[in-house]
Amino acid sequence: MQEGDFEKAAEAFTKAIDENSGDPVPYINFANLLSAVGELDRALKFYDRAAALDEKAGAAYYGAGNVYVMKERYQEAKDMFEKAHRTG
Repeated sequence: MQEGDFEKAAEAFTKAIDENSGDPVPYINFANLLSAVGELDRALKFYDRAAALDEKAGAAYYGAGNVYVMKERYQEAKDMFEKAHRTG
């Protein structure tokens, strides 16, 4: 993803989700990718899934907060950033 090869990154993240469906990290990574390419609603679904798997996954809340800022939904962004802060 850092090299700009989003298709290859998507394949890697999908494989990681398939192999570790109970781990929130691959969902967060895929959500970050979706966010980077402007798929904001899909990104939120992946952040939600990550948070459902681990309610202490602060990166999921932080990422969702960033998406809500991009969507100009500032109250929801604030709520997500506060959850991220509380989870560390």
